[in-house]
Amino acid sequence: MIISPVTGRLKNDLSKMGVDITSEYKHVIDNNAIRHTLNHHGGRSEVNRGQIPIVDHDFYLIADIVANYDSIKIDIGKRNGTNIRYSKAYHNGTTILIEEKRVNRKELATVTMWKIKSPALTDANCHQTTQISDLSRTFADKDKSIPTKNNELE
Repeated sequence: MIISPVTGRLKNDLSKMGVDITSEYKHVIDNNAIRHTLNHHGGRSEVNRGQIPIVDHDFYLIADIVANYDSIKIDIGKRNGTNIRYSKAYHNGTTILIEEKRVNRKELATVTMWKIKSPALTDANCHQTTQISDLSRTFADKDKSIPTKNNELE
């Protein structure tokens, strides 16, 4: 099943890494990739590894991941093929997607994907506030002069 065409951004980024693709390439997924991903990265085993299990809805994110990735990396795949590792952060964690380059078919085919939990955020980080204990250090480094209503320092 075709997911989407490749983007100019991906073509440029891959070219800088020594991997050439043309506009003819398409992102695709097949039943084997879906089955592998759900069997190996969906379910209780992922929770035991400290990761987030893949669910059916996650496959709908692939088009977003390949178009709006945060980073990509090239890996060596089966039979010395080229694999592309995408990383995309979402509110609940980071999704990693692996595609293999299929030269003859002009495809970037999904191999697997998994999700990594985001580091735990403190309430202060969630609300973008400074913890009270940090305020003393912030003000200690500042000039202790206080401006008057005419903006003159006392």
